[in-house]
Amino acid sequence: MNKLRLLPKTNSSPQMISWRCTLLQSRVDADSKKVVLIWSISSGNKNELIQAVTVPAGVSVKEGVRLFIGDAEPLTMSYDICGARVCIAKAPLDDKLVGIMKASQKASASYVQMSKQLLQVNLELTGFAAPCQNQARWFLEGRIGRISGTAHPEDARWYASVVEEGPVAPGDAVTLL
Repeated sequence: MNKLRLLPKTNSSPQMISWRCTLLQSRVDADSKKVVLIWSISSGNKNELIQAVTVPAGVSVKEGVRLFIGDAEPLTMSYDICGARVCIAKAPLDDKLVGIMKASQKASASYVQMSKQLLQVNLELTGFAAPCQNQARWFLEGRIGRISGTAHPEDARWYASVVEEGPVAPGDAVTLL
């Protein structure tokens, strides 16, 4: 499920409130109906892009989360927070990785559960979602160009879908498509 959520962000003046967009992609296990991964991309306090991967608690913290985008080297993200219900790994999303995302059609994320089982969630990146008039009411004077992937990739929305879901165990063969 992909969601675009607008979050209030206060500026130095108490009367001023600006808004930032956060892209949330959640993946649910077909059998258990439980969330197995949430990938979010948002702008941080200094308008830098931040990505976070949230997984259910009960993971092997040592391995972190590995994010695979296209043919690029995998990005290993260490867990910043682990609580009773979830663990969250965060990392900057730089221009180089945004460029790789634009050129790629496939992505996946993997993490190791406490049972030593590797869980991999495959995604298909289909590119930026074009701004549409449905969002115009959320923008000053209806200026939806702010979420254009070309003009402002840091605020753009992405289309993505699960290609194939299911667990992967250590020792399983991996085939690049």
